Amino acid sequence: GLADTDGLQGSTSSDVVASSPTGTMRATISKELVTLHDSSSGETRIIEAPDGRFASVSFSPDGSLLASAGDGVVHVWQLDV
Repeated sequence: GLADTDGLQGSTSSDVVASSPTGTMRATISKELVTLHDSSSGETRIIEAPDGRFASVSFSPDGSLLASAGDGVVHVWQLDV
């Protein structure tokens, strides 16, 4: 699920980075976690992989959705934009 983690710093050993179309959100993957950082608000949120590891992550063209894939499973999350 999505967890609010105000003030949590992103991992320095992230494998994949994706930026939202507006450039205000950044998603990084590290093992079983996606860290979302909103540069406009300073908020950081963590998404835990429900089924294994994340291999890729991407924002929808309007930035309202975040898709992740890994271990043969695709997940899509609605983001508050």
